[in-house]
Amino acid sequence: MRKIILILAIAFVAIAARGQTATITLSEDITQYTLETNYTLTNTTAMWFQWNAPRDIPATQDYQVNLDSLAGNHTNIAIALYGRKFDDDSWSQIGSTVNSTDGTAIETISNTAPNRYRQYKVLFTGTGTGTTTIDWQKFKIWNE
Repeated sequence: MRKIILILAIAFVAIAARGQTATITLSEDITQYTLETNYTLTNTTAMWFQWNAPRDIPATQDYQVNLDSLAGNHTNIAIALYGRKFDDDSWSQIGSTVNSTDGTAIETISNTAPNRYRQYKVLFTGTGTGTTTIDWQKFKIWNE
């Protein structure tokens, strides 16, 4: 019984350490999606979301998130948008990292250079003490 509990605990830690929180898939006919699920960001683990949005034409992207301070305050929350074409490609950053120093704000990342990415990753890295709620997220694909 102890071995089973130990194995489950190790599996849980390994899964949690990955940091990926959710995968959202947008079909070709959907160009905007709002994820209204609340997620809690801490300073101990980077959190990221994968957005799958395959397209047959180049596109630009907008990503927006609403942050709400829960307890304490993060010194900074770095938010970065990445893209890749295939599962086995490495991630390439799209645009500049947005830094939220307030803990309660709406932050936007806009990419105006068309690309042909099929998968996107939004990475949140919190520093300082405290927790922040990721209240909602919006992802918009602009077919060019």
